Amino acid sequence: MSSEPSEPALELVRRDADACVLAVSGELSLCSAGLVTRAVSKALLDVGRVLVDVSGLRLTRPSAAQLFPTTLTAVGGWPGARLVLFGVNPELARSLTAMRVAETVPLASDEAAAPTAAGTASCGRCPLSRSERGGRAVIAASGTPVRQGGLRGLAAPLDV
Repeated sequence: MSSEPSEPALELVRRDADACVLAVSGELSLCSAGLVTRAVSKALLDVGRVLVDVSGLRLTRPSAAQLFPTTLTAVGGWPGARLVLFGVNPELARSLTAMRVAETVPLASDEAAAPTAAGTASCGRCPLSRSERGGRAVIAASGTPVRQGGLRGLAAPLDV
């Protein structure tokens, strides 16, 4: 039996013009956070609204959860990009609240409540739909403008 933490599993549940639903399960550590970060970043750039099922997620370190607000901020944050975590169990909710993740990334009890949570932002601004964002350029974390639809040079672990 290995003492190395296992990689989290990522699954594309559904994708349409309005949202992308991802499921993340397994152990999330500081070492494995990059895998989730790349998938969520790509989905946010492609669609603008990402709902992440974290019902099967375990944190090996609470600080690993910082990937969610950091990723949201890196792709431009509210109102152009919306990220919601749903299926949060009580233990994970305590960690996300303690790490102040929930101040930036809304939490929802289940997938049915997630679209409503995606329509609210802690900054008080009303999120824009993808069509309202129009053809604005997206600026990658590196400061490089990229086209809507993908982050140049980023190999996403799954085709969201």
